[in-house]
Amino acid sequence: MELKRSMHARAARLLAMLAMALVCALVVAPSAYADAAVARIDETGLEYNTFDEAVAAAENNQTVTLLGNAETTGLNLSKDLTIDGEGKFALNFTDKGIALWGKALTFKNINVTMSGIGSTPYTSEWNWMSVSAGKDASLTLDDATLTMDGTGAGDVHAIYFGSNNKLNLKNGSNLTIKNYAEDALEWDGGDGGYNVNITDSTYISDSNRSGFTGTFYATIDSSTVKVLNSTGNGSNGTYFTIKNKSDVTFNNNGTWGISAWRIDMSNDSKLYANNNGYSGIWTRVLNVDKSCSVDVEGNGTKGFSAGTNGGIVFQGNRIKSAIEKGANVTIIKNAGSGIYTKQGVCNLTIGSATITNNGTGACNKDGIGADMGGGVYNVGTMKLDPSVVIYNNHAKNAGDDIYGTGVTEFGNVGNDWVLDDCNHAINGWFDDSQGARWCAHWTDNTPWHVKAVKAGTYETPVALKAAHGVTAAHAEISGTKVLKGADLAEGDFEFTLSQNDDVISRAKNAADGFFTFGESAFDVTADDIMDTDNHKVSYTLDVAEVKGNKANVTYDTSVKKVVVTAVPEDDHVKLTYQVDGKDVEDLASALVFTNTYTKPAEPTTPSEPKKPGKTTKQGLPKTGDASLAAPVAFALAAAAVCGAGVVMRRRG
Repeated sequence: MELKRSMHARAARLLAMLAMALVCALVVAPSAYADAAVARIDETGLEYNTFDEAVAAAENNQTVTLLGNAETTGLNLSKDLTIDGEGKFALNFTDKGIALWGKALTFKNINVTMSGIGSTPYTSEWNWMSVSAGKDASLTLDDATLTMDGTGAGDVHAIYFGSNNKLNLKNGSNLTIKNYAEDALEWDGGDGGYNVNITDSTYISDSNRSGFTGTFYATIDSSTVKVLNSTGNGSNGTYFTIKNKSDVTFNNNGTWGISAWRIDMSNDSKLYANNNGYSGIWTRVLNVDKSCSVDVEGNGTKGFSAGTNGGIVFQGNRIKSAIEKGANVTIIKNAGSGIYTKQGVCNLTIGSATITNNGTGACNKDGIGADMGGGVYNVGTMKLDPSVVIYNNHAKNAGDDIYGTGVTEFGNVGNDWVLDDCNHAINGWFDDSQGARWCAHWTDNTPWHVKAVKAGTYETPVALKAAHGVTAAHAEISGTKVLKGADLAEGDFEFTLSQNDDVISRAKNAADGFFTFGESAFDVTADDIMDTDNHKVSYTLDVAEVKGNKANVTYDTSVKKVVVTAVPEDDHVKLTYQVDGKDVEDLASALVFTNTYTKPAEPTTPSEPKKPGKTTKQGLPKTGDASLAAPVAFALAAAAVCGAGVVMRRRG
């Protein structure tokens, strides 16, 4: 009996040992027995039922590969680790976020979600951010997606890095951060740099306090970046390099749009900064090559001053900045100045841009626009290429389009610019100084001020508006020539127009009698009127005919006194006329010079001689000279005697 009991006891102990060995085997070597493994450590081939078990077992520089969709309570990493989803599995954070202790974490071929996470696993200090990193740590997305939603997370940041950290997005990755009460990306200004490298990928910040906060060095290469609807700045202090057909948008942010230490754009890249509360772009250095596009529109919606509501606020420094000629730059409809400079060291050359309809304050909630320089406000050095389109901007006090106190260079106005004030063609630059604003449309309260300013470089203060002048009046003095008694031929008679006894013009009649003194005869400009006290000027002119020597012509020797009076009317000089003290509307009908041609008398034809007959005394002609009477009588008597003698001889 004792032997039988001993055998049964030994059998029981053996079964118990086998069971315990089986349990230990299942715990120590899960890869051999796991029925629902979700993760594998590639380097060992071991599989784990939970993702967190696999992470805990992994060593430095190893890769944890998902075998199915997985969850994690948070990552508190003191080792370099790669997490690979093989392009088909997802990882969801359920409790805490990520704490990186100077190590590199890479998400590869995976879709990662983090919603409502308000703390890292390091809760004693990093409990006010979803992801935080110590010095030299990095977070990389490699063909991966990370979506972070701060809804319900509290007053926390999304990604907060300490110093010398790197955030890398590459190979078609997508990082989306939304609905955080604090910043999407922030660097606390530690003892190293913070690099954001976005290559062939997408970064979206939507409805966070800010998209970029801190002095990042952000390189955006062949990528898309969108910072939208921030409650504060879209960014703050970053160095941006935007290249290789990248597309960057900073729209609808609460205060500044893209606020940067420096922006360098190249190779067909685009930047949009629209509808931000303050300026669309704030920067110290701005370089845009000729292949790029920049669109700055509708900014300053909440700006509280002219220095906060412009399209671009250019803080400047001693580094020269340039927008190359050929770049497609549009700066329109911003509440304040299109470009507002802040320091005398600002140095910006603009090769091409369209700067229009800025400064009105129309989009600002309080109607605050530009004080000076609705298009450009320059206190440093500003060079505008002649191809720059800048007109129809507005400023409260001076310089609707350009206001400069430093060095300002600009070209001529365009041929097709039209002024929105009056829909008239723009034909030049005009002084638009404070207290002497441009005005080419006369009213009782606003007399003309149309002082033209030539394009060029000015080192003295300028306040300018692209506008039009006042149309000068041309006094076309015309008259009519009448010739009575003969047909009038072109150029028969000459006339003079004189002022103060000096002949200022000459004219000859046409075949129909009309004559005029031509285009250069007599002009009245706006300056002529503005130089008088009562804004009215009169000129007295004399019109006369030059006395010629045409035979049988009686010349009109009258001198007709013409008074030309010039007064302002809207955008032109209006002229009225008097001739010899009478108001006239048609000078040609009032200035009439009449000459008379007298036809010479025709010669008389001689009469036939009378037949001889008796001559009586009464028939003798009267000569009117008594001294000839006696000789003539004697001759006649002698002739009679001789005749009688002949008769007598014949009879005898």
